[in-house]
Parts: sequence; C-alpha cells; structure tokens
Amino acid sequence: MTLPGQHDPHGADDAAGGTGGSVIAWAAWSSALIVALVLGGFAVWLVDTKVYTTEALGEQWWEAVQAGDGEVLLGQFTDVPEAAGESGEGEDPRLSSGSVDTLLLDGGTLEHSAEQIEDLRVVERSGAADLVFTVDGEEHRSRLPMDKTDESWGIFDQWALDPATLAEVSLSVPGASAGGIGQVDVNGEPVNLQEDAAELAAYAPSVLDVAVDSEWLTGSAHRVLALDPEDAGGSDGSDAEALSEEIEIELEASSAAAEQMHQKVKAYLSSCAEQKVLMPSGCPMGVETPNRVEASTIEWSMPKAQELTLSFGPDGWSVTGADRLTATVSFTAQDYYSGETIEESHDVTFGLDVEVGASGEDLLVSVTGG
Repeated sequence: MTLPGQHDPHGADDAAGGTGGSVIAWAAWSSALIVALVLGGFAVWLVDTKVYTTEALGEQWWEAVQAGDGEVLLGQFTDVPEAAGESGEGEDPRLSSGSVDTLLLDGGTLEHSAEQIEDLRVVERSGAADLVFTVDGEEHRSRLPMDKTDESWGIFDQWALDPATLAEVSLSVPGASAGGIGQVDVNGEPVNLQEDAAELAAYAPSVLDVAVDSEWLTGSAHRVLALDPEDAGGSDGSDAEALSEEIEIELEASSAAAEQMHQKVKAYLSSCAEQKVLMPSGCPMGVETPNRVEASTIEWSMPKAQELTLSFGPDGWSVTGADRLTATVSFTAQDYYSGETIEESHDVTFGLDVEVGASGEDLLVSVTGG
C-alpha cells in the first residue's frame, strides 16, 4: 500500500513498460512495412524484367517457332500482317492470302527453319529485340521489331510484334515452265509456281531451303533471312520496314537427262552406221567416190554421243556440240580404169538437230540430221 505523497516504484515500472512496448511494436510494424515494400518492389521489378519486356517476347517468339505454332506467332502481332491473311476461329493460319503463299508461317516448314538455327539468344534493346544465332557455323544477327501496345495495371509495358517481322520473299525459277516444272520444294513442302515465280511470306529471321524435285532438272538455294538491326527503323522500333528478299533458282540439266539425251543420239548414229552404204538413208553424213565400192567392206565410225552437252537456261533446253561432228567411213574400192584395189578412208563433217523438251514427267528427245 502506498500512502499519499509516497512514490510507487511498481507503478512507474508499468508506465515505462507500456511506453517501451509501443515503441517496439511501432518499430516492428515499420520494419514489416519496409520489408513488404522492398519485396513488393522486387516483385514488380521481377515481373517487369521477366514478363513485360521485349526480351521476354523474343523468347516467346522463339519457343513458338521451334514448336511450329503459327497460331501463337500470329497472335503476338499488333495486327495480323496483310500477307498472312486473317484466319477465323478454327481456320488454318497457313491458308494463303491472295497470291502470297503462307506455308512458311506454320507447321513443319517453320520447324525445319528452326532446326537450322543454332545457339540463338535474345538481346533486349529499345523498342525491339535482337536475335543472335548461327547457321552452318556462321553468326547472324536479326532485329525483331516490336510496338508498345498498352500498359498493364498502369505499370508494365505490353509489347507486340511489328508487322515488319514478316518478310516478303520473291522466288523465281527462270525457264521452269519450259522444263515442265510446275512447283518447287520449300522447307520440305511443295509451292506452286505461277509464270515461273512464287510469292511467299516468311518470318525474319528464318532459314529457307529451296529445291527442284525433278528427275531431269536440278536447282537449289539455301538462304538465311535476317532483318538488319541497323536498317530496321528508329531506335524505338518505329518505321521498321519489312525485309524484301529475292531468290532465283538456276536450273541445270540433271545427269539422268544428259544420259537419256546421249542414249538417243547414240541410237540415231548407230542406225546410220549399220547401213552398208556411202549415203545412209535419213542421215546427214555421206561421201562419194569415183571408184567401184564393195558394199560389204563399208564401215562407219561415228563420234561419241558424249561429245554433245545438254544444258538448261531461261529459254529452255539446249544442246551444244551437235552442229559440227565428224564421222569416218572406210571401205575397199576398185579403180574403174586400172582395176587396182584401193583402201579408202574419209572424214565426214556433219551436224545434228537435237531437240529436248518435257511433257509431264517424261523427257522428250528428238534427233534428226542438221
């Protein structure tokens, strides 16, 4: 019991304890708030750097390319590029738009491209991302232009691919129709030609392998499409221009076509050589002599068919070496006046007219005297 005027040590301790507890509680609450703010800031930073960045979109783009998922890729654009067409729900995004073939934008052709690309890494830059990769051991760098479309929660930037990511490829095959070629193989799939050409849409970067699948003609191209980082618009990704690439396939006669031409020429020359006459019927070679000839002794030695070369150009098939050939004829003759036996031998120069053409899958070869 405390009398009036006396000091109560226990009461003072309770008051001090109450004040100290408030201070401790305030300090703990402040620390928790600071930790929460730090963690919240870290979370915002983590989300911003891992999800809402051009680098993140670049990584997503590459994953979709590797999977051959054209629907996901087209969904990453600000607007569906005109060349890619507008696919409705459930429609195949590979469907062509007008005269532009879109088969390179989805499926196996896209996966084929990804398989040629090695060691790809994404480098963030302002308003875009750079893709650094190697193809056949050679390093390439291609810009992936993007557009800022919105902000999420007023904090995070949202990005979408710029239509300039889609390259325009003009493929030409001079002389294709003359060679009976109506389509070419692009990344393992057939592409129809119109007037010896085709227009295709392709992502940049990508790898195109073009080949002519024909028994009689060969031709191929291996091309890496890359959007030059220095020529892709402003530093913020604006005004980026789509890559326009021209690929020309030079057709060449296959060894099978040359062999068939040689066989036809050889058969024609053999038919001439089999005739025991100095002027073989239907043949461009012949010789005259004032002496009496023993027909059974006539022997024709014809040039080798391999002296002729088959080639192919924009105007079609052509055969060189056929305009000036030499055959040798030898025989035993008797002089009309003296009766002397003479062994004669003559070199005879002649030409052949060799026409080569294609009808469907067949190679047509015509040989006549020139």
